[in-house]
Amino acid sequence: MQWLADLRNRIGTFLLQRDAALHKRKRTFTPLTEAKDIGILYDSTYIDKDALIHQYVQKLRSEGKKVFMMGYVDMNKLPGNKKFSLQSDFCWHEKLNYLYLPDKQKFSTFIHTDFDLLITLAENPVLPLKALSAYSHAKYRIGPLIDDGLYYYDAMMDIKRSPDLATLIHEIDFYFKVITT
Repeated sequence: MQWLADLRNRIGTFLLQRDAALHKRKRTFTPLTEAKDIGILYDSTYIDKDALIHQYVQKLRSEGKKVFMMGYVDMNKLPGNKKFSLQSDFCWHEKLNYLYLPDKQKFSTFIHTDFDLLITLAENPVLPLKALSAYSHAKYRIGPLIDDGLYYYDAMMDIKRSPDLATLIHEIDFYFKVITT
């Protein structure tokens, strides 16, 4: 039945790209030093990556940033070790439609928040995270370099030589340092 899941994923990707191409928006670059509201999209399926993401979020918060996190969990039910708060939420299969796209009504608060920056911290492309990035009203979206990534991000970081989360975070920080000097 993997072929059915792959087909649903391809159809969902096609529909998402078509929708993203129709809805053009104005990009506004905000340097990380000036950003006040930051959204973080991340793959929270594997708990070993959560510590690095939370460490990065704590760094941003210590710099006075307001950070909201949206984690994707590739499971039918949300595990008990995932905790909701005012500054975080999760997306899992139950909140997706048949084509693995997030239900816009269930994520309307996140989608309509005007983040100064929306950062996707996922080394591999995940359709629900790409969709949330594409739907977002964020002023500037940044994520990993992926095929067809311009539908979802305004800037992409190349981590193919070392495809891990620490490299992605380092490249994002380096990008903002270089671009703002």
